[in-house]
Amino acid sequence: MNVWKLRAKFMLNMTGGICMIALVVGIVMWLWNWLVPSITGWSNINYWQALGLTLLFRFLNGNILPPMFHIQKRGSFEKMKKMSVEERSAFIRRQLSRLSHEDIDNEKA
Repeated sequence: MNVWKLRAKFMLNMTGGICMIALVVGIVMWLWNWLVPSITGWSNINYWQALGLTLLFRFLNGNILPPMFHIQKRGSFEKMKKMSVEERSAFIRRQLSRLSHEDIDNEKA
C-alpha cells in the first residue's frame, strides 16, 4: 500500500479518535452541569475537570485502554465450555490456588 495512503489513514483515525474523546468529555461535562448541581448543590465543572472525571471512571471500571486494545476476556469461558465436569473442577481449583497462593485441596476440613 502507498505510504501516503497509510499516513492519511493514520491521521484520519487519530483525528476521529480525538474528536470522539472530545465528544465524550463534552457529554460528561454537560450531564454533570445539568444534573449534579440541581441534585446535590455542588458546583459546575469545566472541560478539564470533565476529562479528569472521565479518566477516573475509566480507571475505576478497569477500562483503561480503548476497546480495540482489550484482550479477549472469554478465553477461560471457551476453554471451560469444551471440558468435562471433572476437568472444569480441576481447572477452577488450579485458578483459585493461583489466586490464593494456597492448596485448595487441603482446605476440605
